[in-house]
Amino acid sequence: MLQLHIYNWQQALPRLQDAAQLHRDYMARLYRREGIWPYLEREVSTVPTMNAEPNAVGQFMARIKDVLPSGEILLEDEQGKERKYHFKQVRYVV
Repeated sequence: MLQLHIYNWQQALPRLQDAAQLHRDYMARLYRREGIWPYLEREVSTVPTMNAEPNAVGQFMARIKDVLPSGEILLEDEQGKERKYHFKQVRYVV
């Protein structure tokens, strides 16, 4: 079992050293990475979003545009507006 983990790390190490490739691999594995899906902006957040409009809270349709180095998810809504969120500020609607 330990040998399997060592082998997996040896295979992954070259990719981890290339930040751009790591980002591409991460983006390729995201849930709902393609298409426009419903999201729900949470009413309570610990960090203000760039969308701090009174009417910004609620459900909207968007696609994942990127995940930033800071860990924020960048969504693009149906009108083309970019919305940036920290962890737990937005969630998928299932």
